[in-house]
Amino acid sequence: MIRCDKDGDVWTVTIERPDKAGALTRDMLTELAEIAEAAPVWACELRSAVARAKFFYPVMKLGFLPQPSDPPRLAKLVGPARAKLILMAGQKIPAEQAYGWGLVDQIVDADVLHHTALALGADVLSASPGHIAGIKAMTT
Repeated sequence: MIRCDKDGDVWTVTIERPDKAGALTRDMLTELAEIAEAAPVWACELRSAVARAKFFYPVMKLGFLPQPSDPPRLAKLVGPARAKLILMAGQKIPAEQAYGWGLVDQIVDADVLHHTALALGADVLSASPGHIAGIKAMTT
């Protein structure tokens, strides 16, 4: 199940599927895409995770190709060899390892994850779009 809460310019999308470790179904992917298309702006620039999180992308095991933009973005984050390990071997990467590889920026306690995300978002929302674009251009 996917829940989308809106508070002004902040949209919080929650994947509620603990029995399947948050794994996405085709319908959930479609719903996420629809939410992203409806938002005025969205990005995954700042990535926080809880210690028990695991990251995987089982496309090879499921017999289909990843979204065309995903492999280059993943390779840019973790390097080509690690991207292949995730995409081709379907390895589940624990949060601590994902942090070490640069897949996530920080690991926070589960009880403060939402607050942490809102605080990071508030800092971004307080800046002008031009300023944000300038910083993104300098760090890309």
